[in-house]
Amino acid sequence: MRQLLLDLLPPPAAPSLDNYVPGRNQALITTIRQQQRQTAEPPVNNTGMTTAPMHYLWGSEGCGKTHLLKAIAGGTGGRYLQQTSPLSDFDYQAGGTYCIDDIDSFNSTQLDAIFALYQAMLTNPLGQLWVSGPCAPFQLTEYAPQMRADLRTRLGAMLVWQVHALSEGEMAEALQEAASQRGLQLQPGVIGWLLTHWERSMPALLTLLDALDRYSLERRRAAITLPLLKDLLAESQ
Repeated sequence: MRQLLLDLLPPPAAPSLDNYVPGRNQALITTIRQQQRQTAEPPVNNTGMTTAPMHYLWGSEGCGKTHLLKAIAGGTGGRYLQQTSPLSDFDYQAGGTYCIDDIDSFNSTQLDAIFALYQAMLTNPLGQLWVSGPCAPFQLTEYAPQMRADLRTRLGAMLVWQVHALSEGEMAEALQEAASQRGLQLQPGVIGWLLTHWERSMPALLTLLDALDRYSLERRRAAITLPLLKDLLAESQ
């Protein structure tokens, strides 16, 4: 990122449910919050047996899966696991929350460890398992030829959620709300320009909004105008 923007930015906030814009994912957010309140009381399935909550999230790149998994891990004291995580982090501990991101990126040895973790949680119902991928479970071998068939089947048996990316209208509404919360007055054209010319993800857009907030204070501008935005970016080149 350009140096001027870096100088203007506050420390990035840790991913949380409070700084996630749900859009069409409100039911998922409600479920996550309920799950966080019920960590000590595992649910009962339709056979009358207790079972660890297991969820699979899928969606396009930038839809917010990583944000949600990091928020879940942070909110429960759990483990956020990715391709670079050591194998020992996949060992089951009673009551633990495991958030496995980008299941398609793991190698065969790591997938074996994930399968073992899943099996352990079947017989030890305390804890939670959250997994993300780029597609629905039955399509995983198209993205990850190394995927175990038995693991793919078990992922499909989890509660499966499609994570919907924000539409342009939802992003515009979220940006306007974020600006209002910061006491910023955005002039016409600013949001449209951001959605057309900047990275279309809410973290990136909100980061630039924070930089604009500080830049406008330095310039003693009461409103965020399109020329002011372009001045910031021009000075950052």
